[in-house]
Amino acid sequence: MATKKKKEIDPECVEFGLRIRRFREVRHLSQKAAAGLMDVERTSLNRWENGHEWPSLKAGRKLQMHLGVSVGPEPVLQEPSGQLTLPFDFEPYSLALRISPQRETVQFEVQLKKLGT
Repeated sequence: MATKKKKEIDPECVEFGLRIRRFREVRHLSQKAAAGLMDVERTSLNRWENGHEWPSLKAGRKLQMHLGVSVGPEPVLQEPSGQLTLPFDFEPYSLALRISPQRETVQFEVQLKKLGT
């Protein structure tokens, strides 16, 4: 009986998947709702979020357009208002830098996370 070779885990793919999940959750969307919004299969979104595969270039554009997931090295959320948010997580703090659409104002927000979350 042939044994399946276990696929190697790509840490960058896993990290990107976690970013996708965080951006989806910030928008309070289920996987089903987000997949419908982007016109992709829920199972595809699940594989991306769990770091099992990279999204295609076309899917990457949909992620950026519909969820605001940056395909670059730094995560950036673009709100419908045009405001940009750069989230950072440093346990036990959650930090966010918010930039207005006209780039006139910058807000810096720090939150202490609840224990166990």
